Amino acid sequence: MYNPPVKEVTFEELKFINELGNTETSSSRFFISGMWKASNKNFLENAKSRDIVKIIQSVQKTGLIYLADELFNTKSKHFGLLVEFYLQYIKDQGFNLEDLDKNVAESTFTLPELALESNGRLISIDFLVRFCICLDTLETITQQNVNVLDIGAGLGSMIRVVKLINPSARCTIIDIPGTLTMSYANLRKSFPDSKFQVVTTVESISKIDISADFTFVPAFLASDFEKFSFDIAYNTGSLGEMPQTVAESYIDLIQKRLNVKQFYSVNRYLEQDNKNLTDEYQATWAVFLDPYWEIQKWEYQPDLWKFHWIWDAQMAASYLKIHAVRIPKSELPDELRNKRSEKLFEKAISIEPVKGHKWHRCIYESIRYDQRLDNVKSLYEFCKLDNLRETRFLAKILSNIDIDTESYEEYLNEMKPGKPGLMYRLRGRISFEFRRLSNFFNPSDI
Repeated sequence: MYNPPVKEVTFEELKFINELGNTETSSSRFFISGMWKASNKNFLENAKSRDIVKIIQSVQKTGLIYLADELFNTKSKHFGLLVEFYLQYIKDQGFNLEDLDKNVAESTFTLPELALESNGRLISIDFLVRFCICLDTLETITQQNVNVLDIGAGLGSMIRVVKLINPSARCTIIDIPGTLTMSYANLRKSFPDSKFQVVTTVESISKIDISADFTFVPAFLASDFEKFSFDIAYNTGSLGEMPQTVAESYIDLIQKRLNVKQFYSVNRYLEQDNKNLTDEYQATWAVFLDPYWEIQKWEYQPDLWKFHWIWDAQMAASYLKIHAVRIPKSELPDELRNKRSEKLFEKAISIEPVKGHKWHRCIYESIRYDQRLDNVKSLYEFCKLDNLRETRFLAKILSNIDIDTESYEEYLNEMKPGKPGLMYRLRGRISFEFRRLSNFFNPSDI
């Protein structure tokens, strides 16, 4: 276990954390994907500086784990429009940012071109997006001594906002060492008087002080990180960038090996496939939950992720937001679970041929409650028509429940590894504003 001896974060600390796991020889289910092995992800080395602020700013500048693309700086035509949108989004949730202390703001050491002062508060697009995520779960994160887990926290921006809103929050981050180093640097710089601890070995897991403000767990130790309790676990964006087996291992960690009361996710869904990329490069279904969750929010192409729509001309990524509460298995006996699956599928069929937001949620939930030939095949055929990445995942399910396995051979065969194409296919994406035209469908109403 590493506990920093001084208030001011040092370069030597960052180097130490960055090198964790380099000598790790045991197999780990939480290996790094091809996407995150790229040389541009060597943040500490690429910073070419020992100055902590310059290191943080160099990472911000990459736009890889912080919203700092040239489209989002203060000189961009999009900046004011996005700021206006997010401030209105906050008001639409019945909240006013001005009601909070002015210290709930972007950090003062952020790159100047990424933030500006508005009504005495320093804001950036990244800060507003992270704040909106917190707003979605505000009732939970404002509890006294709330335990928060963030898997793949990037620069730690969202956890930083949680701690600003609720100083009593106890925050844990699991991430690959290179990125964990950056969230550690950012949070140590932001909260110099807080208690930090970094788990360095399997043995040190048992020595975790659950009262610490910040706990950092390198991903190669996630297999042994279990039996801890969290009021909420977050993952925003990174499960969809992991190998399929790793994404499944994290979901297994959340559902079976930790005691997690709520799960909040914004991850890739129904994304265009690139058959040059194996499952070890990127997940085919990022968040596949078991039946024992009550999904309170299910939103495809969420307003919260509006900043991503600006990239439509360059990217084909699409996203799904889920906020779910864990329920005891005793509350959902098999008979009720199967009945829900059947009724949800019937609802989906009744909505056809328009396969919009309601249809997708019904199918998603139907499969989650019970994987049957009819519901899985229905979504499989939809994904196959548009060459969506989930086709592969669904083909694997169908190969176990359908006698006609030859139909899925194309998707079950190993794809040869290859380099990513130009953002999967340069294509415009339909604006999914149709979501606004339909009322949300709640399966618990059945």
